[in-house]
Formats: sequence, structure tokens, C-alpha cells
Amino acid sequence: RASGCCKSSEAEVSRRCLLTQKTLIEFIITMPEQQMQIPPEIAQHLQYKNILQAHRYLTSTQVVRDSGGAIPRPLSSEMASGLLGSMIVESGSADLSQLDVVERGSGAGRGALQYTGWRRQAYDAARQRQLEVGGNPNELAWQLLYMAQEYAGYHDQNGNGNSLSGFTRAFEQPDRAITPEDASFMLTRDYLRPATGSEHYDRRATEARRVQDFIDQQKSIRQQEQSSNLFSGGDLI
Repeated sequence: RASGCCKSSEAEVSRRCLLTQKTLIEFIITMPEQQMQIPPEIAQHLQYKNILQAHRYLTSTQVVRDSGGAIPRPLSSEMASGLLGSMIVESGSADLSQLDVVERGSGAGRGALQYTGWRRQAYDAARQRQLEVGGNPNELAWQLLYMAQEYAGYHDQNGNGNSLSGFTRAFEQPDRAITPEDASFMLTRDYLRPATGSEHYDRRATEARRVQDFIDQQKSIRQQEQSSNLFSGGDLI
């Protein structure tokens, strides 16, 4: 019996234990919950799956393309972590699984970044269009695409002609963020602009650091794996 593997036949357990960690994660996601006994290291990956995907998107050229070049370059790792830290605080979803949420209490904000005012009207219009074509506005991919397009001005017409967020030029300035904490502060102040008293800078900074620590951990694991693969072919001559 292999400890930490899913309960099944001995042959199936052996096969699963030979899978790479990435494949095992994908396999577990599709399994019925009652059949799962998830090892702690795999559970951590499941918890951070959306965060990792979002970070990869923000630090890739795809965010540049989706914004039509309004975001002129991929975000640095620290800037991406800073934005995701705020997204976690804004949505209240620690694993970024619940994003199409309405602000508690006032109900003024909605979405991963809690769009309000004209931005809320534009968000609601785009959300409705997504529903009409059978899409799911809670999906991470849609939320990230909307963020990039909103910044580019693609939804300004739904905001009564007002520029919704591109006027802040928050993503067009040189990347001055040295740490994810710096990034969370700058993006909260310049891009998100929450109401006075609801900035929660400390919480945003804490979440930004949590995201960055996980990203750094994954980078270290990949480097160790690459080093191990490099020397696994036999003795050096």
C-alpha cells in the first residue's frame, strides 16, 4: 500500500504514484471527491492553482495582447503578486475561486476587483453578455481578460463615456515596484483607488507576499528539478 496515494486497486495505485506531480494534480481535480485522499503537497498546489495561473498570465505577453498594448509589457513577478494580493482582498477569495462576487454590506462593488460606479455599470454589461453566450463570468480567465480590456478602454462606452481605468496609467509607468508589498501599495493607490478608509494596505501587502512566496517556491522547485535532470544521465567524465 502506497501512503498518500488515492485508494484504489494496487495496480492503479502504483500507476498513479509513477505520474509526475503535474499530471497527478490534474488527475485529482477530475476525481470524485469521495475517492480522494490528497497528499499535503498536492493539496497546496490545488489551493494555489488559480493564483499560479493568474500570475503566469500577468507576467506573460498575453496580457499585453489582450489589452491591445495598453499594458505595454508583461508585469514583473512583484507587480503581478501585488495585483493578485489586492484581488484576493477585494474578492474575499483566498484561492481566487469566487470572483464574480458582490460587495458585502453596500453591494456597490462586483467582480474580482470590486468595480464600482461607472466601472460597475460596464462590468455588469460585460457580465450579462458573457452569460448570454453561455459563458461563466466567475471563471478566472474571463475576469483577467475583462481586467485587461477594461484598462484598454474597450468597455468605456458602457461607462457613460468616462474613462474607466486607463486614465490612471498605472501599468504604463516604469516598473518601480521592488517588492510585492510596494506593488500592492502603488496599485491600490493609483489603479484600484478604493474609498478612503477601505484601502486595507496591510492586508493587501500580506496577501501579495503570500503569493510571491509561493511563486518563488515553485521557481526554486523547478530549478532543483532541472539541476537533477542535468546530472541524472550518469557519472561525469
